[in-house]
Amino acid sequence: MSASKLVKVFYCCSKSIKDEQMRQKLEEHLSILRREGVITSWHRSMISPGKEWESEIDKHLKTSDIILVLISSEFTASDYHWDVLAKQAMEQHKAGTSRVIAILLRPVDDYWKAAFPKVKVLPQDGIPVIKRNPQDTAFKNIARGIREVAEELTDSTYFIKKVLRWLWATAMLVGKAAVNVFIYVGTVTFSYLTQVASYACRCSGGIA
Repeated sequence: MSASKLVKVFYCCSKSIKDEQMRQKLEEHLSILRREGVITSWHRSMISPGKEWESEIDKHLKTSDIILVLISSEFTASDYHWDVLAKQAMEQHKAGTSRVIAILLRPVDDYWKAAFPKVKVLPQDGIPVIKRNPQDTAFKNIARGIREVAEELTDSTYFIKKVLRWLWATAMLVGKAAVNVFIYVGTVTFSYLTQVASYACRCSGGIA
């Protein structure tokens, strides 16, 4: 995938009003990526009147670079979403033609993970969006995770930059630790020398 190509994001979301509202909120958080020309997105609400909805969904799913699977009880309860869309998404993920990302909207039994092995799960802490207050903190984390995947797909130097960022962060931590050790050693040494000087003064005074 070339750096000039938009990353196509497909929202795999149930028809639940609650899920749709959260999908819209996530789309708002991804608006910066859209304005930057990094991603373009598609969801079932964009199907034009008169078009056959199943074929439209299938067409856009199969041509997507990133598939966001919005996990909720409504999603896992839907035969169409669970048995058709999720299955097709994972086939593309395993083939390397698309990247599946699971977005945990609301608490559900962990059995859903068996259908999505080795996929990125957001938010990173595994806490469902609905459990966060404010929820914007979760959506911010999700947007950052999606940006990372989009950059990985479009930037051939992504992993080099990631390693360099890690090395820089590690160097900063080591440097901070070294400074703290230096300060500690200096403080202990100064305290010891002060005590020695005080003791020497007392001894010299006693001899006199």
